[in-house]
Amino acid sequence: MSHILPQHSHPQPLYCAQQVKTGEVEAAKLAGLEMYQLMLSAGEAVFNHVVGQYGCDIKLLVLCGGGNNGGDGYVVAKLAMQKGIKVTLWSVVSPDKLIGDA
Repeated sequence: MSHILPQHSHPQPLYCAQQVKTGEVEAAKLAGLEMYQLMLSAGEAVFNHVVGQYGCDIKLLVLCGGGNNGGDGYVVAKLAMQKGIKVTLWSVVSPDKLIGDA
């Protein structure tokens, strides 16, 4: 049995940027973490999921924006490189334009 997903001509946002930012602050407070620690934890969770699904014998492309979610990507890339995974990192902003904990 196959499942057909709805096709959209443009992305369908689940949350606006401000909702995500507010949710992250609330999550960090509930967990007793600083935002930087939350970013490290999120990056580590993504890395562990990728390795759990695909192992370490992979090539990984990490795309990073300029905000805190981009910071999660930098954490993923660093952890992958430490495990010997070949990483290509693309940032949509120059390092001097990074904001927040990124």
